[in-house]
Formats: sequence, structure tokens, C-alpha cells
Amino acid sequence: LNCNTVIAFSNNNRFTVLLPKSLKRTIFLRYKSRIPRLKNKLFCISIYYCIKNLIYDSCLIVIDNEYEGNEDVIKSLLLNCIRTKHKEFEAKRIIFGNIGKSSNAHVMAIDVFRNRRRPDHVLSLNDVISFFESSKER
Repeated sequence: LNCNTVIAFSNNNRFTVLLPKSLKRTIFLRYKSRIPRLKNKLFCISIYYCIKNLIYDSCLIVIDNEYEGNEDVIKSLLLNCIRTKHKEFEAKRIIFGNIGKSSNAHVMAIDVFRNRRRPDHVLSLNDVISFFESSKER
């Protein structure tokens, strides 16, 4: 909650998403007691907004081992996010691996984090709430 979160991908295309620390605080104040695994859900919502334009491509989505030991939870939550809008998305397209600090995605994320580059998308409260609302309907 003390710093911004940046999610990035880099293959043939590149994209970054910023989850501002102020938004994280607002969400935690409002929803912490009502939504289990809120930290993981915010991470997955951020990933969704980063990759949403890749959903129809057949590429693999490789997630850094940032939450080691929670891969099953992260994958399940991310699939829930994706499938709220893309029902046919295949789970086997999401894998976990070591991205590494020299990867283009990491370099882009650090540049956004250090304000050397603007994010392609800054998450809003409405972006996040839309997933909380859609998960109630499921």
C-alpha cells in the first residue's frame, strides 16, 4: 500500500498498467473486510488490464514468480477476471516463470515506477469495482 504497482508485458507489443498507491489505499479502506484475498485480486485485475488486448491472440501469458506459493490462487483469480468478459479463455495459456530483471517488461515497469515513462493505462476506481461487481453475479 506504500508504493505504486506497475504491471508490464513485452513481446511483439508492449503495454504498462499503473495501480496508484492512493487507489490501493482507497480500495483497502472500502473492501478489506468484505473481499477475501484482496491483494491478490488487485494484482490479477492489474494483470487483466495489461493483457486484455492479447486475450484473442494465442500467445502464452507468463507471470513472474512474484507471489511464489500462490500460483494456483493467482491463476484462478486471473481466470475469473478474464472469463468475466472472455468465457472461452483457456487456462493452459497462463504459466508462471522467472521473468528476470533484464527483460523488456521489467525495464518498462521500472521506468514507469521511477516516472521515466508514462504508463499506457492508469487504473481507476471504476476499473477495479467493475470486477468486484461482476464477481458478485457469478
